[in-house]
Amino acid sequence: VEGFNLSAWSYNEWSKDIILNKYNGSDTDIVIPGEINGKQVKIGTMQCFEDIKNTMTSLTFKAENGKKVQGPTSIGNSLFMGYTALQSVDLSGLDISTVTNMSNISSMFRECSALTSVNLGGFITDKVTNMAYMFKDCTSLTSVDLTGSNTSNVTDMKYIFDNCSALTSLDGLNSIDTTEVASMAYM
Repeated sequence: VEGFNLSAWSYNEWSKDIILNKYNGSDTDIVIPGEINGKQVKIGTMQCFEDIKNTMTSLTFKAENGKKVQGPTSIGNSLFMGYTALQSVDLSGLDISTVTNMSNISSMFRECSALTSVNLGGFITDKVTNMAYMFKDCTSLTSVDLTGSNTSNVTDMKYIFDNCSALTSLDGLNSIDTTEVASMAYM
């Protein structure tokens, strides 16, 4: 796959899939394809970027030959919190159907001060209940695409866009269901 360097990863390779466990490379623009050499690509843990949290500028999960990157079994809060160089994230190519634990995604991008754009592309599902502080203090954030999000079980959205002073575009707002939300303070 063009632009993808498997040797920059700690990974396990099996007959039908490749599980990426940790990024060890020096690239700052990370693109992860859904398929490599006919094998399904899976992410072992979303903390696989921790060692480059201050240098990674973009992260894209990209469907390849109709296959999305399969997510890990658990996605927790503060996932990219404090990734100070991160400018853009595209999660639309990440398949989270196998994720069993992701109810709390609060502070997911909190304090990502260089972040300008995020495409969540269906990342938020009915499994999520807490989105509080999700983009708090993302002072450079200009656009968020929420298209395909399912927020029907979210109860907490407080401070979600607090101090996002550059935000000018929110796509997919028509898919946001706030029926169960108990707290929207400083949203």
